[in-house]
Amino acid sequence: MTKNRSLTALIVVVAAAVVLTGGLMASNMGFKLNRSLVTAGGGTPASNSGSQLLALPYNRQVGIDMASDLFGDIGNVQNISVYDTQSDTYTLYTFGSPDFALEAGVGVLVKMGANVNYIIVGSHDPSAVIQLEAAGAASNSGTNVYAPPYHSTASLASELVAGLGISTVQNTSKYATDTDTYTLYTFGSPDFPLTPGEAYQVKMGQTLAFSPSHY
Repeated sequence: MTKNRSLTALIVVVAAAVVLTGGLMASNMGFKLNRSLVTAGGGTPASNSGSQLLALPYNRQVGIDMASDLFGDIGNVQNISVYDTQSDTYTLYTFGSPDFALEAGVGVLVKMGANVNYIIVGSHDPSAVIQLEAAGAASNSGTNVYAPPYHSTASLASELVAGLGISTVQNTSKYATDTDTYTLYTFGSPDFPLTPGEAYQVKMGQTLAFSPSHY
C-alpha cells in the first residue's frame, strides 16, 4: 500500500501549522483514524490469531491512559500486550489482570475477539522523545516496538531505518497478521510501506533517544 492510499482513512486536523514550500510542516496535529481490527479468520488477508500491532497518537484522547482504558474503549478485545525489552516477551493485560500504562511512541499488540472498526482520536506531541534500547541492561536483544507518528515523514521501512541511522539500527520488522510472523527489513533487503496506526519492531545496535521526524 502506498503512502497516499494508506492516508485515505486518515483525517488530519491541523492544530498549529505553517505551510512551507513542498509540504505542510506542523508543530502539533490532531488525528482521527478508522482502524480495522480483526479477529481470527477475519480481514483480507485473513488474520491467523486475531493479533495486530497498534500505534496510537502520542497524545491520546482523554481517558485512554492505561491498557484497561484501551481494552474498554475498543470493545471485543481478548487481551492487550506491551513488549518487555528485558525479557523479549509481551506483558499481557486482560480483564481483571494487572494493568499497565500506555506510552507515547510504544506500540501495543491487540488480540481481538470480534471484528471492530476502531475510531482513534488524538494529537501529536512534538516534544516526545522515544527511548529505543540496544541489547544491554535495559534490553535483552535490542528489540523495541515502535509506534511512528501518524504524520511521520518516513513512509517506507528504509526511510525509518535511515531516520534512525543505518549504523544505529540493525533491522525493522512488520507484523503479518495472516501468519503471525514478522517481515524483516534490513539495509538492502526488500522494502515495505509504513501504515498510519501500525507499530513496528525495531532492533537497535545502539541505544537512541529518538525525536521522530514528521510533517
